[in-house]
Amino acid sequence: MRISILIILFVSLISLGGMVQAEVYMHTDADGKVSFSDSPASTSKGEITEKIKLQETNSAPAIEPRVYTTPAQVDADKNYQVRITSPSDGDTFTNEVRDLTVSANISPSIAKDHSLVAILNGQRAVNQSSQGSSVVIRDIDRGEQEVQLQVLNAAGKVVAQSQSVSVNIIRRNLPRPAKRAL
Repeated sequence: MRISILIILFVSLISLGGMVQAEVYMHTDADGKVSFSDSPASTSKGEITEKIKLQETNSAPAIEPRVYTTPAQVDADKNYQVRITSPSDGDTFTNEVRDLTVSANISPSIAKDHSLVAILNGQRAVNQSSQGSSVVIRDIDRGEQEVQLQVLNAAGKVVAQSQSVSVNIIRRNLPRPAKRAL
């Protein structure tokens, strides 16, 4: 019962849509004041009412939305082999080296929508990614550091990773000034 009432109401509203573009009248009174109405005004001496012919409403067909698709994931057909070539496991650097470049041999080459990221001590090094075969880790701290590289696909999923290498960043000993005798 309620559905039939809703259908009747809906059909009635649709049929009223044709009446939306009704006639428009322009009325100019004796003082020159112009007003518009949907019905003709009664005119007296010096007043004019005329029917206005409206242009058809401009319309354009709806624009179909673009469907953006992500590039096909190539996890299955790209079987990366990643091997760190520099630094070697056990290399030692002085802490004057603030940036550490990690180079790798990657086969096949990294796809355009994939990236190479550095993992430092089990966590991703912030903003250290590349689409090439090397990554620079900036402002590396002193001490023993564990470095690894990972290849991520466009969705951020790890599709390959290298072995880990350990590097030591040591503080260089500077000669202390001799104590002065008092």
